[in-house]
Amino acid sequence: MIVLQGRHYHKKGKSQARPRLILVGALILLCIFIVILLCCLHSCSQLNDLDSATATLQETAQELDSQEETTTGTNNPEEQESQGAASQVQTIDAADGGLDAGDLNSSVQPAQSQLFSAMQQAKIAVEGLVVAYGTNVAVVVKPLDGSEGFSINGNEQFVSASMIKLLVLVQYLEEVDSGQLDSRQTYTRNTADVVGGTGQIQNDAAGTTYTLDTLARYMIKYSDNTATNILIDKMGMNTIQLLAGRLGLTKTALQRKMMQSSSGKENYTSAQDIATLLYGIVKGGYASSSLTARAKEFLLEQTDNNGLAQGLPSGVSFAHKTGTLASARHDGGVVFSDKPYINGVLTKSLGENTANTLMTQISKTVYHALG
Repeated sequence: MIVLQGRHYHKKGKSQARPRLILVGALILLCIFIVILLCCLHSCSQLNDLDSATATLQETAQELDSQEETTTGTNNPEEQESQGAASQVQTIDAADGGLDAGDLNSSVQPAQSQLFSAMQQAKIAVEGLVVAYGTNVAVVVKPLDGSEGFSINGNEQFVSASMIKLLVLVQYLEEVDSGQLDSRQTYTRNTADVVGGTGQIQNDAAGTTYTLDTLARYMIKYSDNTATNILIDKMGMNTIQLLAGRLGLTKTALQRKMMQSSSGKENYTSAQDIATLLYGIVKGGYASSSLTARAKEFLLEQTDNNGLAQGLPSGVSFAHKTGTLASARHDGGVVFSDKPYINGVLTKSLGENTANTLMTQISKTVYHALG
């Protein structure tokens, strides 16, 4: 009886211990599963982060590629200007031997590259012509399309002779354009007006009447000193000189009228200033298109055609102004070739014949390079 009860008791203890072991085991397995699950979740999170980072990098790369393509084919004027400047620098280096032709930026237009190369050739050739004269000769060449030209002693100041009449012409254009002057207004010449030197009015009878427009035409066409002085008196010498400052003509000064000495004062200009005046006159920067056309007519009618005009082929229009003194011979104008350009040459102490011969050579050289 006792034994049976013991056996019964023993069986009961074993049956109660087994569920506990199963429960503990289950708990252990559950913990292991949770740990594994957490590790998996952590790994997945890292993979997701990695995927996200990879996607971000890919998006950034695509964005940069897109920006590069946009920059290459941009229609933005400022960016095109920047690219054009970089291309021009490469072209300059190539002209100096720093780059092979194949290294040039493909965005450089063939015509621009060719023009620059021609301009470099013209400059080298002209330098060879004028080097012996030092600062007694100044040359400026400036294309009307705004592209790069060249200057040799361009800012050297010279006694202006009749080249100063270009400044008087610009003041006249501005005052007519603004209504301060009426180009049809008449002026009656009197004996006190007449001065010597070049011109037609000095040969006319006293009492002859001219419109202001005729005076301006004579000032350029015949380099008429009397007509110039009448216009200077009409507009005021100080007013005209203020115009020079307003236009940034730092080497140009009107200090006396034509054929009149005023305590040793002289009129001055530079080749660069002359080129600036011619560019503004012909391109319409100083007045309306109709007045600009009139001024161009005056310059085309220039009767003194020794010097630069002699170096141009027959039939090529040249709108220009000359200036002559005992110690100075100048000429400057616009050559209306297939690629119009300004050519200005100022000389001193060469003698008129030598200066004219030199200017003819310079004009011919530049035209063959650019025309």
